[in-house]
Amino acid sequence: MGSQALQFNVPSQARGGRGAVARRAVHDVGTYPRCRRIVAARAAKAGSAPSKPAEQSGAGSKRRIIMLRHAQADADAQVERDFDRPLSVVGKENAAKLAKNLLDKGRPWAPELVLASDSVRSRQTIEELCEANAALKAAAQRSYGSLYTAAAMDGVTLEHIKELVVQEAEDSVACVLCVGHNRGWEEAASGLAGRKVRLENAWAALLETATAAETWADAFAGRWALVGIVGPDREIDVEPAGPTAAFPAM
Repeated sequence: MGSQALQFNVPSQARGGRGAVARRAVHDVGTYPRCRRIVAARAAKAGSAPSKPAEQSGAGSKRRIIMLRHAQADADAQVERDFDRPLSVVGKENAAKLAKNLLDKGRPWAPELVLASDSVRSRQTIEELCEANAALKAAAQRSYGSLYTAAAMDGVTLEHIKELVVQEAEDSVACVLCVGHNRGWEEAASGLAGRKVRLENAWAALLETATAAETWADAFAGRWALVGIVGPDREIDVEPAGPTAAFPAM
């Protein structure tokens, strides 16, 4: 699938702020509506082609996505752009703790692919995760400026994540880790789960398909469920399902 550049036309508010991305160039993605076409086309193709043996790949198994909000950033860092804010000391510690808690969830939640915002704090979160959990080092990693940009915009993050997963994940990949920012990450997790999902810094929402799926296109055409939320210190109690509320921009 060919790459192309995409530009968002976003009103500039405060230089360097999350909502202040003005005509930011975004690379390696297509337009968001393409996701639905890609999913539909691949689902049709999968239906007419012989499936791969499940023992050789993730094909025919449940699909899993870990929606991880980056760890705490240093609010006092002397940087010009929000994009460049590094993790705080607490943020680094919490990312390491989270990595161990994810490891305790077992093999089904060991990601084989990482898709992340290319902000400094997102990349540093991944670095800390890999240092604390050697299994994560084997996962392929991709970073996108578009995931930073889209997270600040209403209602586009989930479609963009779907497009990237379908584009980047082989059918053999059963679990994908997505690292990025609110508000988009809460919106995307909530959209997949069909219920409100709250994500604080270094919280990870564990999402799983209701049934097995031969491809990621099949997975996104079906139902998903929130299995749990893992934080640095514990597994977070999941609130009863209710109406989706407004999401904070951070």
